[in-house]
Amino acid sequence: MEFHKQKGISNSAMGYLCPEQSGSIFKYKKAYIDGEREDSVGPHLEFGKQIHKFIEDPDSFHISDVDKPSAMMGRLVDAVNDHHLFGELDGEILKQARANNWYKTMKDDTLLKKFHKEGTEYLQLLKIGTEKTVLTSNQKSLLERCVANLQANPSTNEALFGVVADGCERFKELELFWKEGCTGSEMDCKGMIDICDINHTRKHVIITDFKTTGKSLGEYPRAFEYWRTYRQLAYYGYGLMCMRPELVNYTFEYRVIAVETATSINEARMFEIQSAWILEGIKEYLKYLKLIAEGRRCNWSNDFMFAPTKLDMI
Repeated sequence: MEFHKQKGISNSAMGYLCPEQSGSIFKYKKAYIDGEREDSVGPHLEFGKQIHKFIEDPDSFHISDVDKPSAMMGRLVDAVNDHHLFGELDGEILKQARANNWYKTMKDDTLLKKFHKEGTEYLQLLKIGTEKTVLTSNQKSLLERCVANLQANPSTNEALFGVVADGCERFKELELFWKEGCTGSEMDCKGMIDICDINHTRKHVIITDFKTTGKSLGEYPRAFEYWRTYRQLAYYGYGLMCMRPELVNYTFEYRVIAVETATSINEARMFEIQSAWILEGIKEYLKYLKLIAEGRRCNWSNDFMFAPTKLDMI
């Protein structure tokens, strides 16, 4: 969560600008300039991180019959547990909800009733005192099936569990912070690579992103395009080269590991991303970086915000 609070333009931020992701200049300004957005980790991202953690250390999980509330309520319970030591509980619930911009349209009384109905049992479990991540037995079974299928697929097994060869570096959840050099504004940028393999012998870099999907993997290519994962991967490559200039002359390879979570099959597959996708991603992140830089230069003036948009032929 700390990474998400750090300053910098992320690929997710560009999604607020991208029309194909229902974005616009107004939505970006409201979210990132006016600060009217919820800083949260979505359920798919949270489950993906749980898979990573389960792979590394399965003993770090506590199995319970008490289920963690989903989405926003779960995050509110965690925040209350982290900050409430003694005293009135209701006051802490409202304080954390308002400070994090959660349930902002809900009245205090309604929010408190919702919390006590959906979150109290899980909060009591957390108060017992465990440093482990709490899972229900069903959640644990889903994690185990996903990991088993990732291990059964030779390509995903090698990427996640293979031994790193001599002359290679492997990084997991590699945080990137850099200043972009294409707009003249040197804006702060950031990204996080799930798996980064750097082979200094071959002068070759492999950037692998890990995705979970609630749909069949046969439908994943459409999700890959809609969520602009190709832009995300290209942006990561740019950030890595900015942080490690010695890699500029290395060749880069981009991959996505996806596992589906909606059924009991939980298929896992490796997708190799062709260079044409990465080139498209470069064009997109350059376009949005330049748009953000221009907005900053004119202080998001009305002339900028209300400029006519050219309607191209479809």
